Amino acid sequence: MLNIEGKFAHGQPRQRAGTSETDCATQPIDRFQLTRAQFDEGYLRVAGIVAPKGLLPIGRSTWHEWVAKGKVAAGIKLSPGVTVWPRAYIANLVLTLQQGGE
Repeated sequence: MLNIEGKFAHGQPRQRAGTSETDCATQPIDRFQLTRAQFDEGYLRVAGIVAPKGLLPIGRSTWHEWVAKGKVAAGIKLSPGVTVWPRAYIANLVLTLQQGGE
């Protein structure tokens, strides 16, 4: 049984089998090229990424076109109607686009 701090009732922190805590913090998430720590910073839905309230001045259809063409990584499907992208991945994408990258 886990308590609120993510530790087992006997006081030991939980870990994945065969990994150490430092391995998990630096292990890259292949699709997004992020470390575990960056991956855990939070997530954004499409509305938080595209205009008018999002970080990129593009429309929803352009975003979905970029995903279909592989220009950006496909998101993480949480349910049939909810897809998210790691916040650090979107921040890196914004910086790349500002520097003229594709």
